[in-house]
Amino acid sequence: MASYGRVVTLLTDFGSRMGYAGQMKGVIFTINPEARLVDLTHDVPPQSVAIGAMILEQSAPYFPTGTIHLAVVDPGVGTDRPAVIVETEKAIFVGPDNGLFGFLHKTGEVRSIWQIVNERYFLDRPSHTFHGRDVFAPVAAYLSLGYPADEFGPPLDALFVLPGDPVRRFDDQLIGEVMTADVFGNLITSISAEEAARYVKEHPEQEVYAWCAGQPIPIRRTFAEVQPGELLAYIGSGGRLEIAVNTGSALASLRAANGAEVKLLVL
Repeated sequence: MASYGRVVTLLTDFGSRMGYAGQMKGVIFTINPEARLVDLTHDVPPQSVAIGAMILEQSAPYFPTGTIHLAVVDPGVGTDRPAVIVETEKAIFVGPDNGLFGFLHKTGEVRSIWQIVNERYFLDRPSHTFHGRDVFAPVAAYLSLGYPADEFGPPLDALFVLPGDPVRRFDDQLIGEVMTADVFGNLITSISAEEAARYVKEHPEQEVYAWCAGQPIPIRRTFAEVQPGELLAYIGSGGRLEIAVNTGSALASLRAANGAEVKLLVL
């Protein structure tokens, strides 16, 4: 007997106040009661496609083969932006083609892309402002039942890709920016672990510091390598340079908003 208990993750910017994410779950369970739903997060900052993409890129590798990732951060809902299914060797991604899945091109994981146009699989009278519930949730549910991706529409050649992370070199400095802060107040930057390692390697026998909000910040391996209340920079679990305060909040300490400049430099 076939098993339809596939894992379906949900990532949105809906929050938890109004029941939007719960409505999507209700649609999925109505179509496939055996689906196993995982809330990746519903706290992406509103309309922040880049943050949603970052979270999805960091999280998807930890799910089993066959997982369906349903992601909805969709400021262009109701416009002509395509709705897509993206197949990789390990997973299926469902959502708007607005940059949420562009990282899959960067990592070379894309196997096929399909535009979602077959209204047979939408809810009746879909809302112009809630494709998450009326289009993407039912499509993800039917995919979890084993329906082939080409059932939902024609193939596409490529995904929309957001502009690259804002990292540049200037005057022997590596310059990026704060992308967001986590619940602990740790600042997640646009500087990747690979870019940071390359910069450090270019400066042997010199101590490299991070710099943010006018403060030089030592680079350490983990929080306890500085005293409580002190700043540090480190490579976070998501593969990016982060800034924290040991037992405190870098967000509160530095008052660095999203987009604030972050540098790697030698003092």
